[in-house]
Amino acid sequence: MQDGTAEIYAGWDRDKKMIDRKRRVTVVYKDYVVVLQVNLRRAQAIFITAYIANAATIAKIRNNPHW
Repeated sequence: MQDGTAEIYAGWDRDKKMIDRKRRVTVVYKDYVVVLQVNLRRAQAIFITAYIANAATIAKIRNNPHW
């Protein structure tokens, strides 16, 4: 999460079925994904989950806009 070379993308809100830049951010480092819920008002983030993703999942994440 502190790697300056990690790719950072806007997250997907599965309930609203849309990209949500304010709420979640997905960080991709090689095949490792970290999902955070960002509170911009408080300048803090809450850890949601982390997992090793397959190539298809990484491709979907990379289709989202950069955060």
